[in-house]
Order: sequence, then C-alpha cells, then structure tokens
Amino acid sequence: MQIRTVGDIDARRNHILAQIAATSHRLAQMPGNPVDLFRDLKFRQIGRHPIEDRPLNVIEQINQTWTYLTALAATRILLADHPDAKGFEVEPGARAATPHDIVSLVPDVCVAEVFAATRPDSNDKLRKDIRKVAKAGSAAKYVFFYCPSPEETGWRPMLAQPHEIDGVRVRWLACPDI
Repeated sequence: MQIRTVGDIDARRNHILAQIAATSHRLAQMPGNPVDLFRDLKFRQIGRHPIEDRPLNVIEQINQTWTYLTALAATRILLADHPDAKGFEVEPGARAATPHDIVSLVPDVCVAEVFAATRPDSNDKLRKDIRKVAKAGSAAKYVFFYCPSPEETGWRPMLAQPHEIDGVRVRWLACPDI
C-alpha cells in the first residue's frame, strides 16, 4: 500500500480499528467451551485481515494487526523526517514485490523493517532485521519495533531512546499510534 500523507495513515488505521471491532463483536457472540473457542481462534476464519477485506483466523489477525499498526506509526515518523521520499510503499512482511517492509517511493532515500513482539529479542528478530537493513543501498535505514514496556518485559536495551547500530537507526515505538 502506498502512503503519501498522514491522511493516508489515518484512513488505514481507521480501517484496522474497524476490523478489530468487527472481530471483537463476533467473538462476543460465540457460544461454546474454552477448548472450542481456542480451536476457533486458531483454525477458523472468524477474524478479518487488518487491511484487506477478507477473512482470517483471529491469531493471524492479531499478529498482522500489530505489525500493520507498528508500520503505520513508523511511516508517520518517516513522512516527517524524509519529505524527499515523496511517500512510502508499506508492505509489512515484505512481500516479493518489496525487499523491505517500508520503502521510499523515491529510490534509495529510505528503507525500514518493522515488527511487533513480546520482546525485541524474540526469535532474534531485532538482530536479523538490523542485519537485513544494513545491506540496503538507501541513504537512511531503520528498524522500528513495538513491544510492551521495559517494566512488562524486563528488557531495557534500546528502549529509552533511538540508537544506531551498523548504520541502522533502531527505534522502539512505545505504543503504535492507535
């Protein structure tokens, strides 16, 4: 999806919030025992994709929702910091069409990877994303991530302020803009 303005971000965010509300309403109506509920959350397509109008299982909706919200919050920052980019292609999960989660529309201005996790070191994600972005030819390189607060995770490195590692600006987003 192309994001050129803050208005584009707000429209996408509002769509995500509507998808959350639709799934929440459906879950509130579901009868059954806890095992059936957990099975339904994992395997039935009773959720909604955060951006596309299609069904999805709830676990995947949760994961993708937080990744998209993190990507939109990162893009809001990038729009302000890199007006020369003329906007961004935002595809969290880096589909084959884009080499990174966020890529400037003007080539080689900026790239970023984003993720949301319980801890930034889960599955070595932070280190892997830094390594991936460091190889990019863009002038500005970022990794943005969301995770709960240091008090909740016990994880303190890099949460207080942005850092730079191997030419990559690493930034914790205290809470994606919702």
